[in-house]
Amino acid sequence: MTETLETRLYKTLKKNPDFDTVKQLIYAGVDCNLSYFDQYSRTFQSPIQLAVKTDRRKALHLLYKHRNSPTRIQLKKHVTFYINHNDRLQKEKNEILFHYTVSRLLYTRIIKHSKIVFDTLIAALHDYDHAKYRTCNLSEGSTAEIFLQLRIYTLFQKIIEMKINSNNNESTIIEEELLHNLETYYFLISIKNIPVIITREMINQTFSIISMHKPHLKKYYQSIAKNVISKIGKLKINQEYTIPTGWIGHAVCVSFQRINKTHIVIRIDNLAPDNPPDMHKIVHSTKKFNITQPKILGQLHVNHLEINLNYFVLLIDSVKRDLTFEDGKSLIYNLDGQIINLDQIQMHVPCFIEQARANCFVKCFHPGFWIRVGEKDQKLYKRLLLAEKDNANLFASRCIEKYQHNFNDLFDQFTTLVEKEDIQNLPFSNRTRLQDKLKMSYKQHYKHLLNNNNNSIEHCSLLDDKYIHLRFENNNKPIDFKNLFIKSRVLMIGEAGCGKTTVCQYITYSWAIERKLWSNQFEWIFYIKMRNLNSKIYPSQSNNYLLIDIIEKECFQGHKLDDFEKQTLANQFENSSNILWILDGFDERMIPEYLYSVEQELLTKSYLLLTSRTYATYNFPYDIQIQIQNFTETDMENYISNYFSFTLRTTGRECWTFISCCEQLRQTARIPACLEIICSLWENDKDKLEFGISKGKLYQKMCDYLLRRYLLK
Repeated sequence: MTETLETRLYKTLKKNPDFDTVKQLIYAGVDCNLSYFDQYSRTFQSPIQLAVKTDRRKALHLLYKHRNSPTRIQLKKHVTFYINHNDRLQKEKNEILFHYTVSRLLYTRIIKHSKIVFDTLIAALHDYDHAKYRTCNLSEGSTAEIFLQLRIYTLFQKIIEMKINSNNNESTIIEEELLHNLETYYFLISIKNIPVIITREMINQTFSIISMHKPHLKKYYQSIAKNVISKIGKLKINQEYTIPTGWIGHAVCVSFQRINKTHIVIRIDNLAPDNPPDMHKIVHSTKKFNITQPKILGQLHVNHLEINLNYFVLLIDSVKRDLTFEDGKSLIYNLDGQIINLDQIQMHVPCFIEQARANCFVKCFHPGFWIRVGEKDQKLYKRLLLAEKDNANLFASRCIEKYQHNFNDLFDQFTTLVEKEDIQNLPFSNRTRLQDKLKMSYKQHYKHLLNNNNNSIEHCSLLDDKYIHLRFENNNKPIDFKNLFIKSRVLMIGEAGCGKTTVCQYITYSWAIERKLWSNQFEWIFYIKMRNLNSKIYPSQSNNYLLIDIIEKECFQGHKLDDFEKQTLANQFENSSNILWILDGFDERMIPEYLYSVEQELLTKSYLLLTSRTYATYNFPYDIQIQIQNFTETDMENYISNYFSFTLRTTGRECWTFISCCEQLRQTARIPACLEIICSLWENDKDKLEFGISKGKLYQKMCDYLLRRYLLK
């Protein structure tokens, strides 16, 4: 297995303090957020955490400055890992597998927190004031970091459900929100891991004094600030970047939202209108609560982000240190004009019910969550909030010693998975189960094609008895059958009836019965007849057809795939490099417009065999073109011998004599499909052919035979 960039980064940080190597890996696109499981400490570690632990300060500055935002591709690795290793028959194991997968995202086990932490979180989620549990005050003990862990867990949980149920619209919204929250979480973790201890004395000191005594702290801040500025500058319209901050005893969020191509709006999300007073507009007031608005500080041109480096440094300092109320208020609300070139702007801001007294660490995220999700889909927004409450209750109920013991035992079973295999590879047991279904389908399907009078699977080997190996050429040079795939993309051309479909079936059937034909080259073979991609078999529908829909119908005939199997197989399409795609009869295609995207996806596969008549290849990009040659006289004689091997051999000899005595018949019989029809006619007593029959009468009988066979279907 090829070593990934992430593995190389981990090994470099752990054993070899090579700054240049770290720099090269970062510029090569290494994922600086992907955690690695340390077998000795039995903990997950991010590259930043490992650089801190091993005291790689130069590398740490690089990681802080160039840490990438989480991407859909990186998120997909984790989704694929979970789906690939999911086992429907083992519910408890799947549950631990899910915890394990999310723990890789979070760098920690969310279930490790104490019950009081989740009880506090539950009270905050329900807007409870003065909540207590058996005399314990539930107004403190949880943090924005823990809440983000819950939110990320819930969003990832919903993504899995959406992927399995193919709800693409909601899945897109949730993916965007998950990526946003992951970036916020990784931002917090990065600052938390800055290798400088904040003392109590430093809380009341100004940042200028602190930076004089701890200049390396300011340098870390600057590296992180440059990273944040770069990410804010790359936001797309309506996207946000959130910095959770605040002051002693109170949490707020500073949100940077891209409103157009040139400007960023800075919004303070704080649903406590009296903390600080007179900063947020109270839209409506009742005896029980107020309705308030986030505060818009103003808009900032993207070209002015870099000149505000010091402002972002101070924001990062406010995350690392607990600022006093006065210092926090002054910085966050820009009372001293720290933000350079900030322009005023009037814009719509949604209203929210004020927070409970002690749930600011939850409620400060509420406005952004509504703007990014609720305004797009209110029902989804409510379901996600409810799911967060359900998960918090679940975690609280499982913070007991017995469950923790069972959890740890099962959790450790997964710690070797990432070590032993590619995160995107399908486990052997799951792969075998799906392959068995596919092979059974191929055996059954091609058995019926070969012998319509016999329905037993064990007689599928009749194909071996009747198949005559055809001859192939490339630029007039012979090609052995076993060397068909010396190149990745093969175009096989030939006239009608020359045996293109038979070759495709033989390749597919050979794989199904586990013949050693290219067994080391292909783990999967998917065989699709292009003429089946039509509006009759695939009528127009509201949701677009996916490739997995085509594969299920064409390849798993008679074997229904459940949602998990579909998603697992779909992951293999994208992540596996040892799949052979056979597209038979490109010249017979009548593809409706709504299937064009599926066709294009098929035609871009790495390992591909496409068959067609010579006139209909449409400039298909291939690595090698192979022509099928017609039968030789030896081939014809062998075919006839095989065809009549289970009837009277004398009948076969008579048929060969009948063909060989006439040059016109021999030319016709060189085409495999024509020879099959002649043998069928000869075998039928009612239509036995006479010596000396004209070519015209022979073709008439062949057409009559094909018409009868068509009408009997």
